[in-house]
Amino acid sequence: MASLHFIPALTELTVTPLQTPNASMEDDFSMTDTPIESVSLSDYEKQLASLQTYLASLPYETESVDQMHQKLEEIVGKIYIAAKTQNWLVLSTWDGMLQCWLLMRYPIPKSTRAKLVRLYYELSLIPGVEPRVIRSWTDMLSRLLANKPGSKRKLESTDLELPWKPLWRALQKELWPKKRIQDNT
Repeated sequence: MASLHFIPALTELTVTPLQTPNASMEDDFSMTDTPIESVSLSDYEKQLASLQTYLASLPYETESVDQMHQKLEEIVGKIYIAAKTQNWLVLSTWDGMLQCWLLMRYPIPKSTRAKLVRLYYELSLIPGVEPRVIRSWTDMLSRLLANKPGSKRKLESTDLELPWKPLWRALQKELWPKKRIQDNT
């Protein structure tokens, strides 16, 4: 089982108080603490700025964005190796690691997100794999593509184009099972 060596142990965390009991709330607030949104910033840069604001407000030290991207590259590399070797048990372990990484809300470059979506799309269409495993892959596919209502898309149509024919063939086998019995392809 993979260890989460990049998440600090609970014993290593030292929480310092954010303010003294006698300090007023007005002393801690300043307009410079508020992130300034600029029209010229890309979505990725906006996510990074928002993340930096959040990380700066934590009372303990966290990994830098560069360190987290190195961890993401490691996770994606392990997922690719497990998929290539068709080791579904190991893949599900690294799939769990990716889910944990996504929960930390670090931004993913569009190119990496598009490659992961394509990988999980293709994995979901592999015949003969347990339905439980395919369901976990489609859940990950949904997480990678999901948008909050009113927010901008994580991937645009220009960033990702998936082949429709493999999905259509899989749907045909499920929608018309009599044809599936007659056609052994």
